[in-house]
Amino acid sequence: MLGFAQWTVLRRHVARAAWWLWANAAAWAVGMPLIFLGMEYVPWTGPSAATLLAIYGVCGAVGLVVGAIHGRFLVELVRPRRS
Repeated sequence: MLGFAQWTVLRRHVARAAWWLWANAAAWAVGMPLIFLGMEYVPWTGPSAATLLAIYGVCGAVGLVVGAIHGRFLVELVRPRRS
C-alpha cells in the first residue's frame, strides 16, 4: 500500500517510476523475513530494557537493509539514461 502511494508522487518526477513498485516489493520481501527471524532472538522473558533494546536493534537493522535496497533503486531511477 505504501509503495503505491509513494509511486503516485514519484511518477510525476521520474520517467521510470513504475520500477518503484518492484523496488518496494523487493525491499520488503527481504525485510519482513528478517523481522520475523530477528524477533525470534528477542529475550521476551528477560529484563524489559533488554527486550526493548533487542526490538529496537532488530527494527533498526531491518530498516538499514530495507533503506539500502530502496536507496539503490532510487539512485537508478533518478540517474539519467544513456542514449
